[in-house]
Amino acid sequence: MKVLYAFGDLHCAAREGRKHLHMLMILALTASVATHAACTAPSVGKRSGHSLAYDQSRHQIVLYGGVADDPANPFPRTLWSWDGARWQCLDENGPPGRRDAFLAYDAARGRLVLFAGRTITRDRQMRFFRDTWEWDGTSWTQVDTAGPAPRIHGAVAYDAGGKGIIVHGGGGSNDLLRDTWRWNGARWDSLPVVGPRGVGNSMFSTPAGAVVLSAMVDSAPECAGLMRAQLHDLRANDLAPRGPKGPCYSPQAPAAQTATGVLLFASWEPRNAATTWLFSDEGWRQAPSSPPRRRGSYAAYDEGRKRVVVFGGDDDSGLLGDTWEWTGTEWVRKG
Repeated sequence: MKVLYAFGDLHCAAREGRKHLHMLMILALTASVATHAACTAPSVGKRSGHSLAYDQSRHQIVLYGGVADDPANPFPRTLWSWDGARWQCLDENGPPGRRDAFLAYDAARGRLVLFAGRTITRDRQMRFFRDTWEWDGTSWTQVDTAGPAPRIHGAVAYDAGGKGIIVHGGGGSNDLLRDTWRWNGARWDSLPVVGPRGVGNSMFSTPAGAVVLSAMVDSAPECAGLMRAQLHDLRANDLAPRGPKGPCYSPQAPAAQTATGVLLFASWEPRNAATTWLFSDEGWRQAPSSPPRRRGSYAAYDEGRKRVVVFGGDDDSGLLGDTWEWTGTEWVRKG
């Protein structure tokens, strides 16, 4: 129970989900094709809990949803792209606004896939989603309403071997989830892969298959109140440890693949710290610097420019709207 208490955001989300599930299924059934809408928003503003992914077809980082700094529109439906210099609005009539959703690019079909997430009502009640949407570069289409159980956070990536989007774990209706699912463009299939005791933090697509970054329970003194990073190869029936154990950190941290391995931005550490860790064939090492401390932020790898992009989040002062890039040797603030 100490671990669940330490990561209460996931635990509270899990407890609240069941009683709203029936209502959400009804809401999901009302969606269809979202008509493309020209953007009127002047800027991406400040966001936390947004979804971030790399669109290989259009060679750009894309950002969807999150909670924004606009009181009149706290859960915007806009889709934004980042080209390395500026954010550009692509569409503002997307799926129902939400935060902490799963977003990944399906390389086999050239679509972005959005799944699940949550929103907060005006009376401060959490509402969970389990719907699935696809962006084809022009418009959003709802393609499923009753896939895996509703959830937030967790790990998502494209699996080249299985030619589908993999979702693993997350905060579910009653507890932290350890299940694994694949979206093949027509349906969700349950996979016989149950994750280890811990939290599925992130997932990455590699030529050899999907790799999961897990936050593992660890009783070592240096991990008190934290969890241990461990990479796993996603196999047909299990997650197999890959390489040595990593640092202790607070889960739900931004992470992305790089040209040489994996980057973990341990962004919400004790004593107001933020640390960047890098994994390669040589193991884990600490980078010399990091962006300022934050939570609710996500990372994605721009394959064309070979940059890890991190945007926004929030800290004790409120929402953030800054953009950072890891060049391979250092962090650079871009806006």
